[in-house]
Amino acid sequence: MEIPTFIFLIAFLLMAACFVIFSLFLLYHAIRFGVASWVNVFTIVIYMAGAALIFLAAYRYIASVDWSQAIKIL
Repeated sequence: MEIPTFIFLIAFLLMAACFVIFSLFLLYHAIRFGVASWVNVFTIVIYMAGAALIFLAAYRYIASVDWSQAIKIL
């Protein structure tokens, strides 16, 4: 029995989409209800930069994987 590796890619993309949706909620609430100060803006910028770095690192790894292979089970 074999599992195609692109199944893991689809699962990762679904989790990444959930992360983006929750991040949009977080950013909306931080902008709408946050205190208007430089600390709030700095926190939002740091969060967005960190998320971008994580997605960039994940993309670089995902691009190097051969998704046409299969994983043999048993």
